[in-house]
Amino acid sequence: MASLQGVRPFFHSHVVQLLGIDGETFSGAAEPFDMAISDFTRENGCSKLLWYSVKEKHIMAAQEARIENEDAMSNAHSVTMSIASTTVSTCSYSRDDESRESHSTTSSVAAQQRIIVSTDKLHSLVHYNCVYFIRDPKDTAVITEDNVASRVFCGLLRTGTLTSDAHILAYLVDLLDNVFVPTVKDRTVFGELTCIPGVSPLKIQEVAQFMQKTDYFRNQVSRVCDGLKLTITLAKPTRRFGIDFNQKAFNKAAVKREVVECYEVTVSQWMRQIEKILSQSLHDGVDSTNEFMQFGDDDGPDIELEYWKRRTTQLNHITDNLQTRANKTILGVLHVAGTRAAHVMSEWEKVEAHVTEAANEAKDNTKYLSTLEQFAEPLFSEEPRLDSIQLCIPAIINAIKMVHSIAKYYNTSERLTGLFVKITNQIIKTCRRYLERDGCIWDQPPEVTIDNLKACIELKETYLFHFKQTKGEMAANVLGPQFAFREASIFGKFDLFCGRLAKIADVMHVTRQFDRLKHANIEHIQPLCSAYRAILESLRSASNGYLEARRRDFDAVYQDYKVKVQE
Repeated sequence: MASLQGVRPFFHSHVVQLLGIDGETFSGAAEPFDMAISDFTRENGCSKLLWYSVKEKHIMAAQEARIENEDAMSNAHSVTMSIASTTVSTCSYSRDDESRESHSTTSSVAAQQRIIVSTDKLHSLVHYNCVYFIRDPKDTAVITEDNVASRVFCGLLRTGTLTSDAHILAYLVDLLDNVFVPTVKDRTVFGELTCIPGVSPLKIQEVAQFMQKTDYFRNQVSRVCDGLKLTITLAKPTRRFGIDFNQKAFNKAAVKREVVECYEVTVSQWMRQIEKILSQSLHDGVDSTNEFMQFGDDDGPDIELEYWKRRTTQLNHITDNLQTRANKTILGVLHVAGTRAAHVMSEWEKVEAHVTEAANEAKDNTKYLSTLEQFAEPLFSEEPRLDSIQLCIPAIINAIKMVHSIAKYYNTSERLTGLFVKITNQIIKTCRRYLERDGCIWDQPPEVTIDNLKACIELKETYLFHFKQTKGEMAANVLGPQFAFREASIFGKFDLFCGRLAKIADVMHVTRQFDRLKHANIEHIQPLCSAYRAILESLRSASNGYLEARRRDFDAVYQDYKVKVQE
């Protein structure tokens, strides 16, 4: 207990300051929280300690909606406080394990806010602010007054409703963007990984990989947050009947006409809500009119995966909604009502089956596309390396082969052709970034540009080779699935892109020749070199979008260039 007395002020002072509550009020009610602090600071203690400030009206609203607060409040230590006064109305404590204790006092002062402490997490209460304390899970030492400041990290997460911009995930993205990522990027010292240019390139690469992973994590959190904004909450009945959650209460309520009619209207609203979500199913993952997710001609496979992740979030939220006591009560009463609700329940069973099937499809597709994602990682690297992409292409194609062979929903020719097209798009985008990583290619030395252009063309040949090799291997097994995909759709854009690169390479070869002639001691050569430079500058100024193969204006400019050079 002596060590607890030493560390208690550290936690209490941060909670009071960050949650903005009255210190005296909190100190008078904080004793039940000592066990939570003890669980966190002891040897092999919990890795996190979360203090939530929840307005009492939101807890009451959750109870009225019959959210299972018993589950949400388990593994928590709580005290209900009137922040405006020094009176505590109730306080309680429950351990993380099976043993439980409780302490309580009462007061005539109405509670306005509840402080909840958890070493786990809260699932159902979404209106709160949270002060978090975290420690390294591998750090098994006891937290004491002497080391608490160096071993425990503290911060504040401000939250709002599940779909608001102030949601906990949006706040986390803001925290990453404005605090953690800028701080790390500004550092030059990383302990053993400290970068020494020209001495430790591997360490520099490891730091760069860490930053890339950090950016990836930030983007994933942001995408999940965006997905949550698209979720729906099923309609609630216009009346509350106070029906208990048991079969006897269902039987009693099912004979009351007003109850059955009210619940029928509610379920009909559910069906309209759900059918709107189900109608957002995209053919081949593409539907430019769909507000849920819009796709472009140049999108990569990450956009496809993002769509299925968001759809999984949407449908899981619906199924979770249906599992609440309030909604299970509605369905339970209508099931008992039998013929009086037969039409609505018949339609509902069809919708419910569709939801289950759509959720399974989204989950299955997300699983297989996530497997592909790990192999396609070099395609999204901030520092594009064509040699890494050369190595990952066989793994990407084998992953698609696996999806084609065993996936239940995603193994259609249309979907897999669309996936290959998106992979092609991403490879082309990576090639563009590779070619322009040191600036506009017209400003780079011709020798460097020619080598880079050649590497991109060779990458396309590698991609095509492994595709045809896999196609041939599958064709050998006449009883198995075949790579019967539209090659023109998959490689047509890449062929156009490589054709454009070949024309640029031709320009660079001629430019290199004139650069060499410029230094030669040949009579009248300088005017020719100057004339060529004027022709090259004309080509450059008129060739906007020169790496976009579908823009045909470069071809006309290139032909004009060829004519002028030959003259």
